[in-house]
This record gives sequence, C-alpha cells and structure tokens, in this order.
Amino acid sequence: MVRRVLAAIFWFVAVGAWYGFASFAFGLPQALGPFVAVAIAALVAIDPAHVIWERRRVNG
Repeated sequence: MVRRVLAAIFWFVAVGAWYGFASFAFGLPQALGPFVAVAIAALVAIDPAHVIWERRRVNG
C-alpha cells in the first residue's frame, strides 16, 4: 500500500510539472493542471485494470 501512495504522489508531481510546461508552451488553461494531475495519480493508485499492481491472493 505504501508503494501505491508513493507512486500516486510522484505521478501527481510529475504530471503537474508536465502540465505546467504544456500550459506555458501550448497555451492550455493553467487551472486544469491540478485536476489532470489528481486524475492521473488516482488512476495509478486505484489501478482498475490491475495492470500496475497485482492482486493480493488470499490464503485458503
């Protein structure tokens, strides 16, 4: 669980920085940056398709 939280934080920072550059370079609205970063970080943390994080197997 700690890895998921750290990965989500790192993805939030990385996407936020990338969006800041993209908004400067391409004229995208700056107000959308945090929302995009939270959305991507949430997708990484939740991983609905279980592509990044494997499912835990229950013994028994």
